[in-house]
Amino acid sequence: MDNNRIQTIADVFILTGLVILGMISFSVLGILICMPIFNIEFGQIKNILEQTDIANKSLLFKIFNLSATFGAWVVSSLIYLKMRGYKIQSALLLQLPEKPISLLFLPLLFLALIISSSFLLQLAQQINWPDFLMKFNSEQNKAMLETMLKMDNLSDFGLNLLFIALAPAMFEEIFFRGVLQRMFIFLFKNHHYGIFFTSFLFAAIHLNVEQFIPMLALSSVFGYVCYYSNSLLPGVILHFLNNAFAVFIYYFSEKNPIARQLADDQFSPPIFISIFSVFLVVGLVYYFYKLNQIKATHE
Repeated sequence: MDNNRIQTIADVFILTGLVILGMISFSVLGILICMPIFNIEFGQIKNILEQTDIANKSLLFKIFNLSATFGAWVVSSLIYLKMRGYKIQSALLLQLPEKPISLLFLPLLFLALIISSSFLLQLAQQINWPDFLMKFNSEQNKAMLETMLKMDNLSDFGLNLLFIALAPAMFEEIFFRGVLQRMFIFLFKNHHYGIFFTSFLFAAIHLNVEQFIPMLALSSVFGYVCYYSNSLLPGVILHFLNNAFAVFIYYFSEKNPIARQLADDQFSPPIFISIFSVFLVVGLVYYFYKLNQIKATHE
């Protein structure tokens, strides 16, 4: 194994340590920010899910989650890039795609992804997952997400677009596509392996076994459009649209039966539309490849 690969493996461990440190530090910071705002004591935080007398608990979770994820994904990425002497803008691909016209195809790709993901989710729910895998499903994370998604008016809807749709899309794409994916591509000397391994980790950290397959597929598409466009922007847009769609269906889930089915992961699109959508996703990703025709410098 050459010295560059050894250095990359070491970088993976360094980045992992920075993620843990960033999450812990900014979780504490989030708690300290929330304490005076919501008039809570530090001891209440441990069993915060069981606390029913806290006003605006949904907003509390949003602020806490924003702080923790910012520390885990963004701060760790910036510290790592600074340590390695990289220029932030070029390292994170913070520029327009080499062919900006490709952005016009993102709404169509998003619609195809939504249908394809619903199809893959229905297939995943038919799998008899082993008990030891089902134990990885985090009921606490699910309960926190449901609390965060709670919306009573348009103001809550707008806040969720910011806290649940936009911020995670930016934070996670910076880390997973801007830093980790490029690191793995260099390590494996193959962009397909790098994208898959990054997507595998992305799907795994969400701790939802039944959604693992559709998340793996979604993340892979984010990875390919980022790689082929040489820009973080297409992945951020797709990621935001996916998160915003989840906020949208939760907002209308009490009023619309289809939205309710989508929110409960019970929506089953017609098979011919599902298959067409899968081929459309593949075709559009291939279009990104043909349109940009870039040769990555790290391979």
